[in-house]
Amino acid sequence: MMTPKQLEDKFDEALDHYRQEIMFHVETFSQCHNNEYLTKDDMEQIARQTFYCLHDMKDILLEYVKENSR
Repeated sequence: MMTPKQLEDKFDEALDHYRQEIMFHVETFSQCHNNEYLTKDDMEQIARQTFYCLHDMKDILLEYVKENSR
């Protein structure tokens, strides 16, 4: 059974993974246009990484609820 501390740790892992992915994309960002504004592709990448993080957190929370409702 997952404890509240384990739940918090798993959330922290998901958030840290999100942070690492975003930092990777920032650090390897190839400015392929003439201005500093984000493009549609840039926004899609941010949205994709946000979705992955939220999906992971949903799975973690559902696992916790299922384990603790028995």
